[in-house]
Amino acid sequence: MPIILYIGWSRRQSFIDGRGWPITGLIVLTLATVFYILSLQLQIPSFIALSMGLTVFGAILYMSGASVVIEMVIPLLLLLFVIALVVVFALQRVLEHWETPKVVLNNL
Repeated sequence: MPIILYIGWSRRQSFIDGRGWPITGLIVLTLATVFYILSLQLQIPSFIALSMGLTVFGAILYMSGASVVIEMVIPLLLLLFVIALVVVFALQRVLEHWETPKVVLNNL
């Protein structure tokens, strides 16, 4: 995570100089929000992590434009990877403590 923040901080001038894409950014943010709500309703944690990455992508596109998104591809992919790792580790913890009912085991 510190590496991602450092890369973003070292490229901070491009955030300031970039011209945003308001319409495209809002469309991406809207789709990310809908995707997030649907994944919450369906309880699919990997899609929740993907929608978080899509939200960050849409926010950068909205504020600074496509040129900054192209510069920030590596940090965005690293951030998506870190979010996915957190979701996987959280799922492992939940599944370790989850107990299978004896009725299900007897039917096997």
